[in-house]
Amino acid sequence: MPRLRSQRSGFSLVEVIVAMAIAFMSIAVLTQAFIAALNALPTERVDHAAQREDLRWVRAQIFAIGDYMELEDGGEFTTPLLGEIDWEAELEETDLPDLFYVTLEYRWRNGDSLQDSRFEETLLVYNKNWSDPTDRGRLVDDTQDAIERVADRRDW
Repeated sequence: MPRLRSQRSGFSLVEVIVAMAIAFMSIAVLTQAFIAALNALPTERVDHAAQREDLRWVRAQIFAIGDYMELEDGGEFTTPLLGEIDWEAELEETDLPDLFYVTLEYRWRNGDSLQDSRFEETLLVYNKNWSDPTDRGRLVDDTQDAIERVADRRDW
């Protein structure tokens, strides 16, 4: 007489149905998250573009300031999207006349969250108004001397 096996091999129908239900729920949740991310992407791009425009406007206002000392004091502007922006600037002279490294730091409070945002950039800026006239004259003379030395070494 054949023996009945006490252990069965494979999965029962209930186990298979439960596993399939878990898999389908996972797929549904991941699909919804993916679709939500795709729908949010254009809005995020518009927000970033508007923020860049606001920062570009603030940068133009900062560089319109003619006084070196007033620029280093920093200040505050109100923009349409970013709201109140506090800014600080650090200027560093280069070896060339009227050319400066300007490090700008912007801080603003996001309207949607309580967290402050901060952005920093370093730019190379040409501005004749920021140079001290005596330093500018010295730098121009040094630059002219350097050009003459290079010209003298060349065999034209």
